[in-house]
Amino acid sequence: SENLGGVRVLMDVLWKLFTRRKTFMENEKHREIMEETVHKTMHSDNYYHVPFVESIIEVLTDLCIGSDNRAVRVVQDLIAKELLLTNEAAAVRRRPEPENDLNPWADYAIDVDEHKRHIEKSKRALAELFGRKDEFTLLKLGTLAFFDPHDRDMELSEGVKIPQVLWMQSRAQPPRFACGTYKDDVAQRVGSKISQERFLYFALVNLLGHLCADRHALNSKMILEHIPHFVLKTQLIQDETLANAGMKFTPTGSKIQQWVLQQPETESRDLGDISDLSGLASHTALLLHGLLGQPPFTDEELRSTIIKQVYLDGSRADDDDTVFEEQGPFLALQEDHLVGLCHMCSWQLAALAELCENLVEFRGEAQPRPQVKFTDYCSALVSSLSKMQSKLIGLGYFERFRRDLTLKNQMTPDYTNIYQIEHLVTIFEKMHALQKKHPAITTSLYLAGLTDVCRVINKCCSLSVNENIGQFMNCFSEFLPPQAKAQMRGEKIVGEHIPGGGEPDKPITTFEVEESEHMEKVLVDLMKTSLPWEVEETSQSESLEKLANFVLVLLDFVSLNDSALAIQAVQLLSRLCRRRKDFLEAIDDIQLLAVGDHDKFNSLEPWVKECDRVIDRLNQIEANAEQDKWYLKKEGLEHYAPEVKPIDWNQDDLESNKGRFIEERDEKERIIEYTMKEQYRQVVVRIHPSNLQEGKHVSNFDFDIRGTQKTDALREGKGTEDQGEEKAAEKDDEATEGAAENESSFAPLFVGVISSSWNPPSNREEDSADFRLQRLQAPTEFFGCDEMGKLYIRGQPIKETFGGFAQGNCVGLELDYSEPANAKLFIYVDGYRVAAIDREMEEGLIPCVIMTSLQQIVKLQQGRPRRGKGLLIRNPMDTRVEENLLAVSITYDVLLDTFYKQFPGTDRPNELLYQGWNSSFCTSSIDRRTEYISKIKAFKNTLEPRKVSSWCINCSLTGHYLESARFVRGARIAAQKAFISFYTNTSTHMHRSVAKDWKTLYKQEGEKTVESGLVYVDINPNLLYGATQVYVCFNEEDPAQLSPEQDPEITMHLKLTQLLPVREERSQLVKLFNHFTAVCRQGDGHLLKYHKVEILALRVLTFLRSTPALCEALLTKPANTGAETPFDVSVRFLQVFSQLQPMYRQLFIRGDVVRFLVRSLPHPDMGLSKFMVHVFDRNDEAI
Repeated sequence: SENLGGVRVLMDVLWKLFTRRKTFMENEKHREIMEETVHKTMHSDNYYHVPFVESIIEVLTDLCIGSDNRAVRVVQDLIAKELLLTNEAAAVRRRPEPENDLNPWADYAIDVDEHKRHIEKSKRALAELFGRKDEFTLLKLGTLAFFDPHDRDMELSEGVKIPQVLWMQSRAQPPRFACGTYKDDVAQRVGSKISQERFLYFALVNLLGHLCADRHALNSKMILEHIPHFVLKTQLIQDETLANAGMKFTPTGSKIQQWVLQQPETESRDLGDISDLSGLASHTALLLHGLLGQPPFTDEELRSTIIKQVYLDGSRADDDDTVFEEQGPFLALQEDHLVGLCHMCSWQLAALAELCENLVEFRGEAQPRPQVKFTDYCSALVSSLSKMQSKLIGLGYFERFRRDLTLKNQMTPDYTNIYQIEHLVTIFEKMHALQKKHPAITTSLYLAGLTDVCRVINKCCSLSVNENIGQFMNCFSEFLPPQAKAQMRGEKIVGEHIPGGGEPDKPITTFEVEESEHMEKVLVDLMKTSLPWEVEETSQSESLEKLANFVLVLLDFVSLNDSALAIQAVQLLSRLCRRRKDFLEAIDDIQLLAVGDHDKFNSLEPWVKECDRVIDRLNQIEANAEQDKWYLKKEGLEHYAPEVKPIDWNQDDLESNKGRFIEERDEKERIIEYTMKEQYRQVVVRIHPSNLQEGKHVSNFDFDIRGTQKTDALREGKGTEDQGEEKAAEKDDEATEGAAENESSFAPLFVGVISSSWNPPSNREEDSADFRLQRLQAPTEFFGCDEMGKLYIRGQPIKETFGGFAQGNCVGLELDYSEPANAKLFIYVDGYRVAAIDREMEEGLIPCVIMTSLQQIVKLQQGRPRRGKGLLIRNPMDTRVEENLLAVSITYDVLLDTFYKQFPGTDRPNELLYQGWNSSFCTSSIDRRTEYISKIKAFKNTLEPRKVSSWCINCSLTGHYLESARFVRGARIAAQKAFISFYTNTSTHMHRSVAKDWKTLYKQEGEKTVESGLVYVDINPNLLYGATQVYVCFNEEDPAQLSPEQDPEITMHLKLTQLLPVREERSQLVKLFNHFTAVCRQGDGHLLKYHKVEILALRVLTFLRSTPALCEALLTKPANTGAETPFDVSVRFLQVFSQLQPMYRQLFIRGDVVRFLVRSLPHPDMGLSKFMVHVFDRNDEAI
């Protein structure tokens, strides 16, 4: 992460090198090159030196892998994002001038008018418009600049298949030779110059492969989205990889190549040059990291190469893989492909070993040092093949295919050579001999190849241990009772009858064991001082000699001063020295299963996997809850739900202007109106300074625009100007002239903040002509906006604008002093943030309105500010406690257009919450795309001042979740159908509940219960489960037509719970561990041990130390039920397991486990004490 700045610089360099074309292209033409009809015929036109571009890509590939041979995830993420996601417009902006100014997208703005034009074309046009820039990624632009289009006519004329670019099938891979054709092969043009673009293409393939290294599933998915499925199967796997298996490589112009070309059996298609070395290595790397190293294939690090679980017949119990059965044909890599990869690795490594031998001495003649480039590409291929074989061995396919051939009696000598590891040892020794012959061959790629071969040989030592375990199990089966042998053979036993008459029991004695042929093979192999893979027929002297030579090779590699190679060499040397210990430890740890346990063992796997997934989901729910808290803090919602206090105008401003310039139409509602008929001065009305609380970093104020000067002609003229020349010509000239005339005399309404040092003008100044002209301008100390959308800093307009506001809109101001040195002013219109001013702001600014013309009427809103987050509820100021739950009641007064907090059952009066119906509006109450489009439009167009059709009640700030909800309205709504519906932030707007089961609400009058004239409906609890926001949709009604006569009360009653939404996970864990307990009681506890279920139980108990919210959610039992908690059932399972399987209690006596259990005892009694008694009862290991 410390070098990300340097990686970003390299990516900027690659943007420059890889995308620049030699021929200048006009911006309009450039924006069309991603259209299919254009790029299919556009030829390559690269500007920069190809090897230089290739070297940058190779550096980026090296940066993806760290010094510890592990992928550097942050570097992978950055390169993948720049290569596949970041568009040209975004990448160019961060470059210095003049490159920034050359951005072809700089003058291409997607505005509202263009939205409308595209919407009229087709339904998908808007989505295509948004994604147009995103097509211009680095990978696509570079492919278009460096590679020619794929020409099918040329393919037919040349009579060969022209290989296409994997990620862009419309472009062709470069031919083998510069200025050559696709028919050329190595035998025809010996010594010809190889195309540099060919190396560049293979470097790109290699980079894509390494972006997926170490199971980077996200990058793999992103890359495979660019490569069609049929291309993966036919081109990548078959044509580029498996079809090249067995290819022979020779240095260009060498005696080896001349001799090979003279041989009559040599076929040109089997000869390769250094570009073929690079191609096979890069495609193998992409295949390895992008497909085989990704889900659904198992993680190699989670599976032991040495046998851990085995059936009585010697087959592995931990080798059951259902990838191909589950995925079927949807998986690009099929089983026959993996067989081919096993064969390819063996054949190719054997051929490369022969090549290394010939590079040292060929036909009795010492050979000169090969070119560095040739040895480097050879080493890259050795490295890719070694990693591929290591992966195949680690996943068990290598052993499985060998075992299948043996069982089918198809293990011919050719197959025997394939499934041996001699070729790995040979390539290791031959590369050592080449390095000894030419000591200067110590490039990083050559040493990396040696390191990878060393690593895979280390893994092959485990195969030798498995062979000895197989012999041990064959010996073990000789001593089984006849009944067990019959079961192992799959024979059915009826009563005491044993098929075949049975066999006599073989006594288990030292003599009988040593007499066993299988045990003798194990003892002979382990007693011999030899390499683990040595064949049985090798004599002791030959074994000693080979071992000594191999150890000398390892010591030579240790002396090469390469840390990675030295570490692997020492680890392999250590492995050779402890092969007996490896076998004894494996036998000691092995877990034995009866042949009849096969189905039971496999049937338990889905239960265990589900339990693991449920525990992971609980952890994820806990993490999501913490993340939501962090997001709420970052979003600053608490600033939009402060304590509601009365807000008032500055009385000095009102008194000094009242009667002459403004009138206070409604003192209680704080509504003021401009009344000066002459309209020769502007009036600044500030809020009272006491409303700006000291120490409060963020302050919010809202102004309801009740009236503005009639500006229809002006707005029409302004709109005409924005619509472009074509639409402007269609408008009436008189309307445009009228708009211009009005604009010269129009004085807008200003809303913003003004410096505390500003003073109102004196009476003497009012008589001057200059003063009257200033009515049209903002004061010099003003920061804010006017109703036309212009923004002002210190009274001066700036070029940035927004859509403005009109009568009926609510304009909000947010003063942010959280960073005193960087104060900010945010402007909202009806909940949408439309502008931000963060320049030259100072402390002590006071919100104000500046009125300049008749008909301008403004109301200072009370209550909480409207910020498009819905009706925000806070705890404890808005809640009360009912039945151990938090309760909230919000009522809307139709007459006063105000939301109040209700406190039913108490004498406490209703308290003001919000003013205005649209206070309930939430910008996210619709689908995500519509939300984004609405926000974008708010920057350009004036928002229509109409009442919204939905409420949002947002309880996120309480930290609680919705438990139940009741909606109350006037009785007339009960006769309507589908007028009201509900949804939540978890159900989304696509899943709603319609209010239809209305019930009459009764009230108490004295001793009588009478109808209240109201009805209510209870919202489905399943819809509310896990939600923090509930939406009320008024589907068929016009909110503007509501009346207090028909709806004397519109109320929402909510009950909240602090328990996390883990109901499903909780019940699932109870079912799972009840099942595990039953399995243990029926005598199959050893199978649970092999699946490590006791560790899952301990993982459940760790939730006792989780956050209080999750712990309480799991501990709390449903009311009036005898339900158990997950802790109860997991502890009961541990009790039964430790009692019935005492031989497996060693995990529970570990110090850290004991300390954890002791610390968990203070929690409610769940049987932990009894479990610990079972753990220590007659347990000698616990002493």
